Amino acid sequence: MTDTERTTITLSNYHMNIIKSLKGIKGNTAASVITGIISSWIDQNLQEIKEHLQMKKLMLPPSVEEINEKVSSILKNSVKLNIDDLSKACGIDRQLIIGNISKLSDKFNIIIDGDFIIKKK
Repeated sequence: MTDTERTTITLSNYHMNIIKSLKGIKGNTAASVITGIISSWIDQNLQEIKEHLQMKKLMLPPSVEEINEKVSSILKNSVKLNIDDLSKACGIDRQLIIGNISKLSDKFNIIIDGDFIIKKK
C-alpha cells in the first residue's frame, strides 16, 4: 500500500542551488534530493504535525506499518471479520482495503467474501 503522488513546487534560486549542490550526496536528481529532505523533515517533526492536525480536528492516515500491525493483531483472534469493522479499527477507507486485497491477501493469508474478510485455512 505504498502509493506515491506527484506534485510541483517552486523554489527560489538560492534554495534550488542548495538542492543542486546536494545532488550526488542526498540523491541523484533534484527531485530525489527534495523527496529525501521532505520525508526526513516529516519523520523528525511527526509529533508536532500530529498536534497541529489534532488542533484542527484532523487525523493523519495510519502508516503502512501501523495498518499491518492492526490487521495482524485483529486477525490473530479472528477467522472472519467484517470489512467495515476492519476499516474503522485501522482508520482507513473500506475501498482502500478492497483495492489492496491482493497485497493484504498475500501478507495475511486472507480472502474477501462479500462484506467479510476470511482467513484461508
